[in-house]
Amino acid sequence: MKKVFAALAAGVMASAMALSLAACAEPEKSVVERAEEMASERIGSREAWEAAFADPTLGATDTSYTFNNANYSIESESVSTIGGNLGGGSRLNISSRVTRELTVAGDKLHFAQRTEMSGDTSEDSTQINGKEEYYALDESRYEYYYKDANGAWKMETRSKLGISLIETSAYTGTLTSYADSYEMFTWSDARMGYYLPVTIKGLLDVTVNATLTLKFREGKIAAMLISDAAVDPDAATDGLLLTDIAASVQVGVIVTYGGRTVSLPL
Repeated sequence: MKKVFAALAAGVMASAMALSLAACAEPEKSVVERAEEMASERIGSREAWEAAFADPTLGATDTSYTFNNANYSIESESVSTIGGNLGGGSRLNISSRVTRELTVAGDKLHFAQRTEMSGDTSEDSTQINGKEEYYALDESRYEYYYKDANGAWKMETRSKLGISLIETSAYTGTLTSYADSYEMFTWSDARMGYYLPVTIKGLLDVTVNATLTLKFREGKIAAMLISDAAVDPDAATDGLLLTDIAASVQVGVIVTYGGRTVSLPL
């Protein structure tokens, strides 16, 4: 009997320890955090820089009906905020968070996007929209998989892709956007990559000054990061009917080559 109780006690303790460890496990890092923490390789020449931005699909278009055996994924996270005084003691604050993931593996493609918009004017509101879709090659067309209004997967054929194969985010362009910009970027030990001051449009089209950082792994572009964003002091904001405007944009992109798989939902 003592052995039975000892075994039961040991089992209970093991389960408790497992639950405790799970509770203490760190949450998964965001794409922005992963891009910030990545340390880049140095790129030694213009030729190596240009090669790092090679299109993994070898120039496939939305009517190529081939991905040229590409195998990669692009993850991105874009967080934008804007705030300003409306007058009468009230203030407008709006935030947006968009996460995207594109995976291409052989003859299949998976794309998912989630958008969260929130504001805290007189009525708090948060809107969440999601999208998920698959494509599979089929000679001179694409099999397109999507969810209907009831959340059930459906399939139809299409003659064109509905998404870009190399877009990274709305703010950072495509995988090939900076191939000709070797002299424009400067290495920074602090940023662990190559940086360039940029001007972009944030929420409500407010002009924002920020820093774009590029990072490389194994001779390829592996991460993009937009940080240190602040409203351009010379930006025209008269049409917004806001005063004391503050705006920010933060973007992280992670590119992974190889080891990707896509399983169709049907």
